[in-house]
Amino acid sequence: MFAFLYYKTKRLLTSIIAHMLLNSFVTIIQIFYDDLMRIMKEVQMITFLP
Repeated sequence: MFAFLYYKTKRLLTSIIAHMLLNSFVTIIQIFYDDLMRIMKEVQMITFLP
């Protein structure tokens, strides 16, 4: 993915920013993982109520 961005834009900064954004997304998901799982379970319970 990063090589493709570099190939298309010819700028290393684009790949660096994409890498930073991807790492930030993963970090945020890991920090809030427990809350996200709890919310997903609540949504599943609401969705499948008889």
